[in-house]
Amino acid sequence: GGLKDLLVKIQDTLANNPSGALVAALVLIVLTGLVGGMLADRWKQPVILGYILAGVFIGIVYKAGLGDVAMQSLDSLANIGVALLLFAMGLEFPKKEIKPIFKIAVWGALCQVLFTWAAATGLAYMIAKLVNADLFPSLASMLLFGACFVSTSTAVVLKTLSSRGYQYSLSGKVMTGVSIVQDLTVIPFAIIACMFQTLGKGGLKSFEPLLYGAIFMVLVMTLGPKILPRILQFVAKRTDSKELFLLAVTGLALAVGAISEYMELSFSFGTFLAGIVLSDSEYGKKALSELIPIRDFFAMLFFVSIGMMLDASYLVQHPVLVLVLMILTVMTRTVFLSAVTWCSGYRNVIPVAMFFGMCPTSEIAFVVIQTGRSTSLFSDDLYSLVLCVVVCSMIVGPLIDSLTTPVYALLRRTIWKKQNAYGDIELPPPDLNRHVIIAGGGELSHVLARQLTNLKKPYVI
Repeated sequence: GGLKDLLVKIQDTLANNPSGALVAALVLIVLTGLVGGMLADRWKQPVILGYILAGVFIGIVYKAGLGDVAMQSLDSLANIGVALLLFAMGLEFPKKEIKPIFKIAVWGALCQVLFTWAAATGLAYMIAKLVNADLFPSLASMLLFGACFVSTSTAVVLKTLSSRGYQYSLSGKVMTGVSIVQDLTVIPFAIIACMFQTLGKGGLKSFEPLLYGAIFMVLVMTLGPKILPRILQFVAKRTDSKELFLLAVTGLALAVGAISEYMELSFSFGTFLAGIVLSDSEYGKKALSELIPIRDFFAMLFFVSIGMMLDASYLVQHPVLVLVLMILTVMTRTVFLSAVTWCSGYRNVIPVAMFFGMCPTSEIAFVVIQTGRSTSLFSDDLYSLVLCVVVCSMIVGPLIDSLTTPVYALLRRTIWKKQNAYGDIELPPPDLNRHVIIAGGGELSHVLARQLTNLKKPYVI
């Protein structure tokens, strides 16, 4: 009784002081995120997992009696957080990085996206027929449900890879490149899904969002590389202040996001495109280095807010449905990507890494979920269901990714044992003694080899 009275008193106090409620929520998020991140780091897991679980805890606390006075303000901060996070991800992976893996990163990802969209839409149709017809009342809701799961979380993949030191490996580049191309397809697919809701009523007006989206993407990708870097160049030459340069970078990202939202696209999608445009400019790396502290803070805020959105009561009531949907939607991505990489000639650990590492559903799914709720395509039950599936995939994603190394080692010891290409090589006579061993065959290696030849020193490349 005393605890209940205390919670009621706190709730009344926060209700009468919205600014105080926001400050209290921020303090709780930062401290809980710190504890969750430290625990995850101690258990050799990415800190992002600790953030999400901290958010789940905070969500339970708020629903237990602290109220939701500050939730709207926190949602706004979280939206800015995911926008800056996607902007930084666009900066972190320049377009030139995709060129060596263009075939799998672009065409492989597009094939997988179409397959996953069709499979997840079909899964929604089966649920409507066999489980609950009220969950998916229209084809548009089924298509929008499918759009939620076509992409992998680039943020979780990057954080997981960097925490294990694999972000610059070939498997890391393939995974990151594929997830970025996936992210670019989510919003257009969501627009197409929403078109089906108004296709019979609005006639040609139904195609306006798709037309606006196409115009925006063309303008950003063609005019952006000519305009955005010049603005940063102007600021950098006029002042040596890091603070002003940071303001210019953040302002550009948010301005492009605002234009994107005005053209009926996602605010986050616009900032993501702005990051990709700036990534190949001479100021791309400088912009990223200046933005990293802000990005990390807002990323923590975003992932904690993701955990807060999880409807724990719905998860407790429907654990089997959430688990089955999570497994099926994840496998429509991972199995297909693993097969595509194998068929494209990628061997060794890469197909295994694609199977275990591409499990977490993209953070852009939350934009699609909010779209479904605002357009009434998602009912409250469907909204809670999709949230639970997406958040749970983000929670288990880093844990499943940790299976990559032991499973690959097991496959090499058993199934792939006869295919091991390593072996002894006998050097031709005369035998070398006290020679130099050069690892790699790049330009630097050849320069070094020529110098050793001039010095009459024996060497092996």
